[in-house]
Amino acid sequence: MKRALLPLALACLAASPASADAEGERRRALVAKHRASLVRVEARVRIEVTRLPGVGGGARRSHEVSLPGVVVSKDGLIAFPAAGLDPARAAYELLGAAGPAEVLNLRVVGGDERIREASWLGRDPGTGLAFARVSEAGRAGLTPVSGWPKEASVELGQPVTLIYLASELYRYAPSAEVSRVASAGPGRAALSPRLPHGLGALALDASGKPLGLLLPGPLRAERDLLRVDRLAEAMAGQLVLAQGFAAALAKPPQEVRLRGPSRGARAWLGAETQVLTPERARATGSDVDAGVLVGEVYEGGARAAGIAKGDVILSLDGEPLDLDPGETLDDLISDYSVGEEVALLVRRGGQNRTIQVRL
Repeated sequence: MKRALLPLALACLAASPASADAEGERRRALVAKHRASLVRVEARVRIEVTRLPGVGGGARRSHEVSLPGVVVSKDGLIAFPAAGLDPARAAYELLGAAGPAEVLNLRVVGGDERIREASWLGRDPGTGLAFARVSEAGRAGLTPVSGWPKEASVELGQPVTLIYLASELYRYAPSAEVSRVASAGPGRAALSPRLPHGLGALALDASGKPLGLLLPGPLRAERDLLRVDRLAEAMAGQLVLAQGFAAALAKPPQEVRLRGPSRGARAWLGAETQVLTPERARATGSDVDAGVLVGEVYEGGARAAGIAKGDVILSLDGEPLDLDPGETLDDLISDYSVGEEVALLVRRGGQNRTIQVRL
């Protein structure tokens, strides 16, 4: 009996690499097919709270978010998870949040890493989606998802491929992961394994046809915030089938005028940056452990001035960059006007140099 099973076991072992290669090829093909439909929505939002400990009433806190989204129409309509704009919404509600986070400015980055101006349209509370629209000049290179089914359905155990533009160090890259339907209800399904980092992902069936979107589950501050199981369930997300948001795609919220200028109109360095911590300095081999580490550099002032990936910016116009937790270089740059010049003290190759950058 053991001898009879041995060839079968060897055959299974031999087939596994081929099967894995085939699955990898399938995922790469799906990513290539839908890459132009995947985006990241980068927004700066502000929330007002009334009972923040140690701070007077009406205190405002702002932060930046980056969320996966998909292109859903030829006129540049972008859909993404609204809950991502309020990552600490439940906690802020307990502190007396006056309302949902206010979007101050917003932009869209495609799989080609091109930064595009976009307008904020608003949230659809019935679906949990938020919407933005890319300006006409920025729509080249973006392709809307096509073939949404009128009545999508899933079965228990059915594999679902989730593709999205993932955030990696200094850049965005398309990612594809496979989960399975763990439970299903009208228009929605729970997946296992749960993939919280893929919220906003486009869900595809085994043949590569669109099924829906992965969105966060509902979370009620007064009942769920202190329940670990409910927090985990909400953050893990759920598959919302296409028919669940078809009406919202057909008639998205009307455009909302932002209080702050859009990112396209704000002064911007033209590079991704992050605060340099001692841990990050060790990981990158930097000989300094304070300042701002430069990531991807885009077309614009920074590249024209010679700023390069891996540079460490030590000061801005003579002021050391000793940033508070949650503060970014973009916060400081946004106080300048487009076209102004700033002096950056840059550390590169063990030496400091001053570089003038026109914003």
